[in-house]
Amino acid sequence: MRSKSDFWLDLHRVAEDLEKEGTTDEERIASLTSVLDGLTPAACGVYLETLARVVTSLNELLARCKTR
Repeated sequence: MRSKSDFWLDLHRVAEDLEKEGTTDEERIASLTSVLDGLTPAACGVYLETLARVVTSLNELLARCKTR
């Protein structure tokens, strides 16, 4: 069955982008959170809502894929 989107390819691209932000999770998080400091509260809120939605879905996807 084919995906309705380029989800797996896009996920790979996100992983590559994360690697560009630093060599460790701590460096990546510091780099990405510093970007939020320059945003308006409204823009920051939109990004954080999107991040929360994606993280929730990805965690559920991972859990289901592990039990296949």
